[in-house]
Amino acid sequence: MVHSWNPPTVILIGIGMAEELSWISTEIKNLVSQAELIVCAETLISALNHITEAEKLTIKSPLAPIIERVERESKYKKVMVIASGDPLFYGIGRQLGDLLGRDRLIVFPNITSVQYLFSKLAMPWDDVMCFSLHSEERRDFFYWLRHGRKIAILTGPSFPPSFIAELIEDHNMGDMVDMVIGEKLGTKEEKISKLTPAKIRKEQWKNPNIVALFPKYSVKLTGGFFPEEMFLHDRGMITKLEVRTLAVSALRLKVGDILWDLGAGSGSISIEASYRVPLRSVHAVERDPKRYEQLLTNVKRFHCGEIICYLEDATNLVSRLPRPDSIFIGGGGKELGLILKTIIDRFGKDHMPSIVVSAVLWDSVNEVIRTARSCDLSFSVTHFQVSRSVPLIDSFRFEPLAPVFLVSFNQRVKL
Repeated sequence: MVHSWNPPTVILIGIGMAEELSWISTEIKNLVSQAELIVCAETLISALNHITEAEKLTIKSPLAPIIERVERESKYKKVMVIASGDPLFYGIGRQLGDLLGRDRLIVFPNITSVQYLFSKLAMPWDDVMCFSLHSEERRDFFYWLRHGRKIAILTGPSFPPSFIAELIEDHNMGDMVDMVIGEKLGTKEEKISKLTPAKIRKEQWKNPNIVALFPKYSVKLTGGFFPEEMFLHDRGMITKLEVRTLAVSALRLKVGDILWDLGAGSGSISIEASYRVPLRSVHAVERDPKRYEQLLTNVKRFHCGEIICYLEDATNLVSRLPRPDSIFIGGGGKELGLILKTIIDRFGKDHMPSIVVSAVLWDSVNEVIRTARSCDLSFSVTHFQVSRSVPLIDSFRFEPLAPVFLVSFNQRVKL
């Protein structure tokens, strides 16, 4: 318990599932009565007025001005922030700690929505992967879903349970996953529903709500890179397994990255990358209608809901896609230089993401090199030739694949 409370210390309180004071202890209510400025949800103000005459500031979007005021006034006032659930679990506690410094916070946590929902289901939650779609779209939960892990997702008005259910259905996982929706947990309107994705995608759900996903089994695909015959593609028009191995390695992907795959073709690079690292999202762009249909088919076949597909010219999309951490460019032909220049124009030479360009023709490589030099970009070129064994009577011979060039522009900080 807090024995003394003086500025610039800020007290951060979680009030559990319902936005009411019944979830907090008498000792914490005594602290509330000492506060000079209380930051809280508007629904709490009436109840707080019975305890304290302190000034009240409503939590609302955008948060930045509110947190800045907390930082400013907490230097000479006793400031308290009251938030629902556990404020350090996808809550305001992260921003407060980042701005004020952790040493200025005293935190009283409470039960989280994930903890509460799983307690209602009498299920352990120490192995649950948690995600939030409250303020932004992210798809990295698909990586863990394919691996058979339980998932909990905090939703938002823009990404409701029906959005998640539709993604699961569209990527051929509808029969593989059970879904549980917890609506208005901790209130008199609380409702917990266990339904199939097919039923959930058709319903409207009350906010706030939380989604739990329970895969019935993991996707049984090899841990290595996939042979070409597993992908739907035009004859020969696919990045070969050996090239994919080197290209994905050169991209240096990290957990939570955003990847662009420009000239995605069959989607083999996007799919391989999604199976190696839990990526926030992959944006696969293909301008040829036939190959785009193959791309869609492969993405669904491999259950890659983190991959978003576009039928468009890459140069038209560069300005509109979310900022990537890495970019793979393939299949651009003579336009490789133009695509690279469009990327440079958007991000600037000093703020470029990691880029790997794949090409078969030297003319294409030369165009990329000319563009890079004209923009004063450093790069490295790898040329490699792979041969595969082919049966020959009672022995075998080696059959060479087309030589490939990889041009790398890696802006990542080295260890």
